[in-house]
Amino acid sequence: MCRLITKNRSSRPTIYPSNEITYLPVSRKISERLFTDVLNEWLKYHSNEIIESTAYRYDTQCRYLRKYFANIMLEKISTVMINDFIVDMKKDGFSNPAIVNYCKVISLIFKYAITMGYITENPVDNACIPKVPRHTEIIPYSVDEVMKLLEVDYLQWVKDAIMIAFHTGMRRGEIFALKRTDIDLENQFIMVQRALSSASSKIVIKTTKTACGIRRIDIDRYLTSYLVEMKGNNNSLYVFPSAPNGKYDFRVPYNIAAHVKKMCMLTGIAPRNFHAFRHTHATVLLAYGIHPKIVQERLGHSDIQITMETYSHVLPTIQKEAVKIFEQVCDQHYKDDGTAIETVFDNIMELSKYLCYYDNDVIPIAVTM
Repeated sequence: MCRLITKNRSSRPTIYPSNEITYLPVSRKISERLFTDVLNEWLKYHSNEIIESTAYRYDTQCRYLRKYFANIMLEKISTVMINDFIVDMKKDGFSNPAIVNYCKVISLIFKYAITMGYITENPVDNACIPKVPRHTEIIPYSVDEVMKLLEVDYLQWVKDAIMIAFHTGMRRGEIFALKRTDIDLENQFIMVQRALSSASSKIVIKTTKTACGIRRIDIDRYLTSYLVEMKGNNNSLYVFPSAPNGKYDFRVPYNIAAHVKKMCMLTGIAPRNFHAFRHTHATVLLAYGIHPKIVQERLGHSDIQITMETYSHVLPTIQKEAVKIFEQVCDQHYKDDGTAIETVFDNIMELSKYLCYYDNDVIPIAVTM
């Protein structure tokens, strides 16, 4: 079997035996591809797979990458060049989390290039990317502080959002995307199905952050009564209707973080942001012994590990409760002086039935007959 190979249109085709054909290496195939061309190609197709706000964030990051890697061939970008890019970003004042996010985008671009057969290796894989602590310090409000904030004379829509966040642990975007049909006052639960998202100056309603974000949150009688009063004469589709002369059918919580900080100053509370109310909800539940799995479901975390790492500061309190329960169990068997001689003796007698005994009251040892 033979194959025709033509080098150019003016030359005559030359016949080579198929077993002597040598294919061009990958690097030769893409020698004329610029990194920015591949970046644009990746962004064009990948934007169809992600939500609008994420596509906007990628586009913003890509502007910086286009300038930095301008006129550089894709195959020429090495791990050393990625490391230099990281050093330059640090000099420009970028934080470690920001640098990590940029490196993730570059890595996605190279993975796309590998999939398309443009290159064979990803230079980001072995780059010296800065470490970002998995746990960031959170400072929740105390219950007393929340009560003070709800009592202060301030914008009602801000206080309404605080009330819902405190009692449910919902995210800000989820709260302001709530429709009245999402709330079942009779059976006392809220269905979280969507969230607000921003792309440039445009605000859109999208599905929740993850599949686990779509969830049912049971609510207590205090929040139920509060929501009944909130309903009032609200004929809007949304729980938080548009502000006067608003652009959308729903309220966009512009500057809510500034509003919350101002409320904190008015009440003499250490300033924190709106998201801290979500942390407060989770912290209260964990501190009172609610299983982390339940807290995970209420918050809409995709993995219980996220819940455990975020609220690790509460775990010592949970362990103290565990110790108390263990002591109560042991109280049924231990003497008042704290010894357990009789219990150990009973265990030895029980184990002797199975030809075992305790060595130094610690390790069961098999008895040889």
